[in-house]
Amino acid sequence: MLEPLLRSLVIRNFRSVVAERIDFDNPTFLIGPNASGKSNLVDAIALTSEAMRMPLRSVFGKRGGFDRIKNKANGKSGGIAIRADFGGLHRNQTAHYSFEVQQGGEGGIKVVREQFVARRTHNVVWFDREHDGKIRSNLSVEPSVDPEGLALVLLSGAEAVAQ
Repeated sequence: MLEPLLRSLVIRNFRSVVAERIDFDNPTFLIGPNASGKSNLVDAIALTSEAMRMPLRSVFGKRGGFDRIKNKANGKSGGIAIRADFGGLHRNQTAHYSFEVQQGGEGGIKVVREQFVARRTHNVVWFDREHDGKIRSNLSVEPSVDPEGLALVLLSGAEAVAQ
């Protein structure tokens, strides 16, 4: 049996999900009663995928805006956060990617944290974007990133990340 590419997903403050970790197997079936979060899980994956191709303002806008997507049960604390753990990419390789966003000014979306780490046998590639927008990394590039955009979109062109 093949190992799943997406091993797990951690979601916080997204729609009906306050905080949840979902581990995937191959195959994975989503089964549950109505309003149990199946569609929200799929939408969290879709939102992450779309954020790699479109501005965050558009990604959230097509879903009705940040306030419509953020879980209300958790009050004002924290933003929306998603973390994906990957495996099965290449032999002995694992990776994770995560980001947290909050409501920005004038309906915008502000990235307050973003992290990528890929491990392969004897090599680690990583970057970490803190709330101040600074990017620390072991890559030889220092991109200037829009506070409303994800750094992975820019850094994915770096040879070390693309591998």
